[in-house]
Amino acid sequence: MADTYHEVVVEGPTAMVKGFIAGYLVGRGLASGEIMFAGEQDIVGESLGERFSEWVGLHHYTHLIVPDRLFPELKRDFGKIEETLRLSIAKERLIKSASFAFRYRCYNRGHAEQLEELVQNIPEGIILTGYEVKERVDPTAEKVELYSPTHPYESTAHGTLHGDVRGIVAFHEKCEQHDLMDIERIAVHYVDGDD
Repeated sequence: MADTYHEVVVEGPTAMVKGFIAGYLVGRGLASGEIMFAGEQDIVGESLGERFSEWVGLHHYTHLIVPDRLFPELKRDFGKIEETLRLSIAKERLIKSASFAFRYRCYNRGHAEQLEELVQNIPEGIILTGYEVKERVDPTAEKVELYSPTHPYESTAHGTLHGDVRGIVAFHEKCEQHDLMDIERIAVHYVDGDD
């Protein structure tokens, strides 16, 4: 069964939040990736208003993705340091799932087969929706050069992957290793339905 996660929005300087989280994890003997920083994992969850406040310097927010088993203790510990470090939890939401959309276009059958294999071999707990592949073969373009407007073979595809946060983050990182795959940022979906 997949872990449940919380998005925890911490108000305060990001460098201080990172230092606090690093010390928190080391002090409890936990791996450094147990609590994820949304920005470092290409996760977008904040509202447009929060992003605007950050852009114009009104507030400093750091978005954390925290496993449910660590959340109560972390919340308590943030309460203990709020006065001295001026770090506080501004918002917390339970995450239902995560997703990201992707697309690719390639002109080589071998590359298309590699990408198709990647997409068809998704890990357990991840669901592929809206997947559509189109192939075009034009034998008249057989001797055309690479930068030509026409190619003898073209494959395009798009779809969306949905699943638990940790699985989606791991598969997103795997997809990032393929230059021909264009992937969007990871979106989180909340239990309260307000995406």
